Amino acid sequence: GGRRPADERRDVRLRRAATYAPADAPRIKRAIYQKLGGQFTTEEAYGATVSVRGFDVQKGRVCTMLSRWERQGMVERLDKGVYKKTYRQEMV
Repeated sequence: GGRRPADERRDVRLRRAATYAPADAPRIKRAIYQKLGGQFTTEEAYGATVSVRGFDVQKGRVCTMLSRWERQGMVERLDKGVYKKTYRQEMV
């Protein structure tokens, strides 16, 4: 029979779930954070988010993510649209 093993089915389900992970899923957040240089702009953060997630993201979501990072002490805002990593929480 053409039955697929259960674990293969599970992989497909997990992959599908990963596609819809929220922008701040820890693994995605970490990947985006690591992609960015020590100092970066909102524009660069947007580009990194799109490349990590593999599809277009609303700019507003990226700004929300950055302000959350700022609150958590992961980044410091130097200027409008310019941030630098604090490296305090490199592996959040």
